[in-house]
Amino acid sequence: MQLDGEALTPSILREALNITQQSTPILQAHISNTNKPSLVFNETSLIPFQVVDRISQDQWIEHTDIELHQPLPINSAPRVRAKLLYSPKSNVSELIFTADHTVVDGEVAIRILHDILTCSQKLIDLQTVTPPNNEFSIAPIEELMPPELVVTAKSSKKKPPRASQIPVQVACSNPKNRRTKIIHRKIDNKKLKAFRLSCRKQKVAPHATICAAAAMASRVFVATPTSVTCASNVSLKKYCRTNGPQLSLSCFASIAPITVPLSNQCSIFDVSRAYRSDLNDFISSKSPISIAFQQFTPLHKFAVGYLLPRLNSGRLGGITVSNLGKTRLKRDYGSFYLNNIILSSSIDFIGAMIELVLGEIEGSLYLTFSYVEPLIDRQSMEKYVDEFTRIIDDSIII
Repeated sequence: MQLDGEALTPSILREALNITQQSTPILQAHISNTNKPSLVFNETSLIPFQVVDRISQDQWIEHTDIELHQPLPINSAPRVRAKLLYSPKSNVSELIFTADHTVVDGEVAIRILHDILTCSQKLIDLQTVTPPNNEFSIAPIEELMPPELVVTAKSSKKKPPRASQIPVQVACSNPKNRRTKIIHRKIDNKKLKAFRLSCRKQKVAPHATICAAAAMASRVFVATPTSVTCASNVSLKKYCRTNGPQLSLSCFASIAPITVPLSNQCSIFDVSRAYRSDLNDFISSKSPISIAFQQFTPLHKFAVGYLLPRLNSGRLGGITVSNLGKTRLKRDYGSFYLNNIILSSSIDFIGAMIELVLGEIEGSLYLTFSYVEPLIDRQSMEKYVDEFTRIIDDSIII
């Protein structure tokens, strides 16, 4: 994320990282190097923090690429690291926060970043900092859900649709030769309000409409549009036990794969309605809880992050949309501003061909498109992003 303010120095951020880590157990965790991996908490290991001389405004691109492709050693503690691109000659700096999916997912990362920035402002103001109480849970799903809502794999009749494929432009089966690349865009406050108003007039959900646009934009990759799978993160919070932990990695989301038809005759609102209907059916069938029950063990993300890449020689050929909703991040923290935020996962080992992550800051929507080179080249991906933008713009009813 890009920050603007001369008071935000490396020493302030170093102390803010320490205070936030002390109050957040998952920032003290590492994976035991045994036959049966488990999380071990170590209060003595500080978050690695590197300060790099900032010499250009685009320098963050190179360092983000490094962070996306530099794995954390399995038994290292903690499972996060931070890098600051800083120059005393400029008010602008970039903070790159890298986290292992074993302990941090998108929404938890946003909350942690908010705590770091809030703590930084208090340190600048010479206030006494009371560490936030972040009891993030990594309990298995069966401990969070009422028994009557948990569906096992054998009893679940709902099967995900067969994924339609986005054509691979260059064959590259070896994960070591793939790179996650990103393109970022912003929908400003005025356009976002107009988009939501148009969705309200058409009686469609904005999230489903964004998913529809992401799917429809994939027509740039194929000569004859048919269909594509656009997976969406769906919240499981409403199913959680009321006496359970406030925050839990296992309780946030599960992927709901929806097959979207790409007929040229369909409008974005038609596709949005169909998408929302299929998504509601998927949730009502308890399929996301079934998937969570199968996959979200206390170390489910250890398996996703370290075991599956070794078995994955191909790709999931669809799109994933991860909507973090209205984040807790602010633009104005007092002595410094949050200018921009980019949210990306490393999808070169496993995942969809394209991932879109949405984050909102005070009425503006920040979009991060991740894709895998050389499976998709930069020029083709830029055409996809331009087509997505055009579809969203055309959906706005004046």
